[in-house]
Amino acid sequence: MRVFTRELKAARGAGQAIHCDFFLSADEHGLALVVDNFDHKETAFRSDNDVYVMIRATKPEARHGKTLEVKAVGRMLGVKAFRVVTPRMIQEKTLDAFCRRHALWIKQLNLRGPDDIGITSGTIRFRWVSTDLADLEPRLKAFAGFVHAMVGTPDPAPTRVLFQREWQLKRPPKSKALTATSAHRLGGTFGCTVACAECGEATNLIAQLDLSDPCLPKTAMGRIKLPVFSCLACLDWGPAFYELSGAQPKPVRADGRVLKGSELPGNDEDLSPQPLTLCLTPKGKKIGRTSKLGGSPVWVQTAQTPSCPRCKHRMTFLMQLASNAEFTFGDAGLLYAFVCPKCKIVASLIQSH
Repeated sequence: MRVFTRELKAARGAGQAIHCDFFLSADEHGLALVVDNFDHKETAFRSDNDVYVMIRATKPEARHGKTLEVKAVGRMLGVKAFRVVTPRMIQEKTLDAFCRRHALWIKQLNLRGPDDIGITSGTIRFRWVSTDLADLEPRLKAFAGFVHAMVGTPDPAPTRVLFQREWQLKRPPKSKALTATSAHRLGGTFGCTVACAECGEATNLIAQLDLSDPCLPKTAMGRIKLPVFSCLACLDWGPAFYELSGAQPKPVRADGRVLKGSELPGNDEDLSPQPLTLCLTPKGKKIGRTSKLGGSPVWVQTAQTPSCPRCKHRMTFLMQLASNAEFTFGDAGLLYAFVCPKCKIVASLIQSH
C-alpha cells in the first residue's frame, strides 16, 4: 500500500490531478487493491454503469458470470481481456483499443494464474495471490501508473445549446397581463397525463415553451410547443427523459426504453398557470442563476449535462428555471431542461444547494 500511495503522490507532484479513494480487500480469492470515487478519463467507462471488464491470464471463474474474450488482446499482450456479459456491455473493438492504449502498464502488471484487473465505471481493482513482496512492489508501481492513465477530471466538452442568445424568463407586468394560453408559460396542464419513469405517478408540467415565437430562431426541434415535465412527488434529481415524437409525450428510461402509456388520474398538485415573457439579454451580458432560455447552463453544483438515452450523444441545453415563491426545487435550487433534436427527447434535472 505504501508503494501505491507513494506513486500517487509522485503523480500529484508532477502536476497530475488524481482524485480517488482506495482500500485493501482480502477474501478467499486473494488480496485486492480497489480504487473508487474517481472520474474516468476513458469515455467507454464513464458512459455506462453496466460496463465490467476483466484482464487476466486465465478464463474467469463462473462466479463472475458469462464472459466473452477479446482474442486480439491475447495475441497482442499475452494475457486475456474479457467482457462480462451485461445488457449494455462494452464493445469488442472499444476494449481492444483500450488495451492497446494501456499495453505498457498491463504487461508490467505481470498477471498470472487467477491474478486479475477488474474495471467498471466506478472501480478499478488489482487482485493478486502472490505473497512475495519483492515480486509485488514493481507490480504495484505498474498498477499506480495504470490508475494515473485512467483516472482524472477530463476536459469538459463544450455544452451544446439550442439558442446562442439568452432570454430572461419573466412574468409580464400586471398592466399587460396575459392569459394562461400565452405562448410561453409556467405550470398549468398539458391536456394529457404523463407518467414519471421512476415512480409511475403523474408528473407536473413545469413549463411550456412555444418555439414558433417569431422572436426565436428556427431550430431542429421545429415550431412546436415544447413541454418540460418533472415529478415533484418523488423529486427525482434526474435526469428524467420524455419523448416528444408522437402526439402524446412518453416517459423514457435511461436505457432508452419507452414506458407504455397507462391511465392516470390528474395530478392534484399541478402548478398554477403563469404566463411568461422573453426579455432578450444584451450581447456580452450573462445571466446567473435565474430563469432563462438559451445560452449555457449556470450550474448550482458541478456540470451534469445528460446524454440522450436513445443516441447516447450529449444533449443540448434549452433552459433553466429558478425556484420562486410559488414552487421550489429542493433547497432554492434550479431545474434544467435539455433536448435531443435528433431523437425528439426532452430531459429535466434538478440541482440544489
